[in-house]
Amino acid sequence: MDERAAKDRIEKYWDKEAKSFDEEHSKEDKCKWKEYFQSLLGMPGTQKVLDVGTGTGFLAIMAAELGFFVSGIDFSEKMLEIARKKTKERELDIFYIKGDFNELPFDNSSFDYVVNSRVLWTVTDPEKVLTEWKRVLKKGGQLLNFLRLTDKMRVETPLEIYGSEVQEHLQLKSSSGSELIALCHAAGFDKVDLVKLPGIAVDAAVYGEWYVLRAMESNYEQERAVDVIRDFWNRRSTTYEDQHELTSLDVWKEYMKELIGPDLSAKILDLATGTGMIANLLGEMGYTCVKGMDISENMMDIARQHAKEKNTGVTFVYGNALELPLEDSSVDVLVNCRLLWTLLEPATALEEWIRVVKPGGKIISLHEMEEDYKVEEDVVWQHFLYGKNADPYMELSHATKSDYLELFKNSGLTKVKLVHMKGCQTLENGKNNWYALVGYKKEEK
Repeated sequence: MDERAAKDRIEKYWDKEAKSFDEEHSKEDKCKWKEYFQSLLGMPGTQKVLDVGTGTGFLAIMAAELGFFVSGIDFSEKMLEIARKKTKERELDIFYIKGDFNELPFDNSSFDYVVNSRVLWTVTDPEKVLTEWKRVLKKGGQLLNFLRLTDKMRVETPLEIYGSEVQEHLQLKSSSGSELIALCHAAGFDKVDLVKLPGIAVDAAVYGEWYVLRAMESNYEQERAVDVIRDFWNRRSTTYEDQHELTSLDVWKEYMKELIGPDLSAKILDLATGTGMIANLLGEMGYTCVKGMDISENMMDIARQHAKEKNTGVTFVYGNALELPLEDSSVDVLVNCRLLWTLLEPATALEEWIRVVKPGGKIISLHEMEEDYKVEEDVVWQHFLYGKNADPYMELSHATKSDYLELFKNSGLTKVKLVHMKGCQTLENGKNNWYALVGYKKEEK
């Protein structure tokens, strides 16, 4: 039997077993699974998940319920029929497609996560499959292979399942955990680990305990820095305003009106809004279409409370400065406060901001800067804020005024300028060192 015939037999087998397969997975502890799954994926934002070998949608549905954008692919149409039915019943939005794991019908760098459950042992060319899955992952993306291993750390599958003619094509039908790790390395992943997921195995004595084989690209540490930063600000949320609450509000309002412009209906995005000080200030001033965005939900909880108390009408949504969940040219003004120096990829971030700003719209970045040196001396401690997992990736943590100006000019923004906001202060900073870096998106010809 050649490889193509083996694949056909595997497909027919799973078509026949679709109903019983779904019944088997219904026995799983979904609450425990969801807990593990969320710990691996993190907080949802705009991240895209591909479930390869989705079957009847166990992982895909779980990811969608957690708030991720999900696609699922399988070679069994009967499996997909059940998955689509379950997805519809739950009123979820998941894109399912029938396809070959060896040749995914997706562009390069399409997904933040590729996930699968007990799939690797069923493929005839695992290294080729892993390389293909890596192709569709974004830079810094992760591959999560869920599998079951015996107490001897081996994959043990019922060899009779497809018949002997098919078994000879299955390279991983009885592989060890170390062999799987080596295979991921061979496919180009340089950070691979194998983690046990205790307490969720059904029939553990037969098939073993559940593990996740996690494979990541070389810049995973940089990607992990985002999680470190998010966690820091979540912890810092309750004390942030003790230092940074705006004072001299009349002066702040005067400058913000000058910077934003007179159109009270302008669509304004306050990026890295934190506790919403700038966003709610604009709402108090009468701007009617203000949205705050941040990676810290704890910060935004405080911002929402302020908005409710002051009746500002501002809305707050989760979002990463490097990948905004907004349409092209949908914002008149993008403003941020004390953000640039924290960015891991400032040039990439600025490109993304320009994308969402309308032609002729503007980007305003507010910062405290010393006259001749970098950021304010009083907060030099912030350059060591996040520790070794994040600080090395902050390209602008010691930037000068000229560095900021160069960044804006090199991005293609026009009419770039630095405005000294004299008299603007915060609770613990009575210095006269607030500046607004301003640039305009080019008008369409």
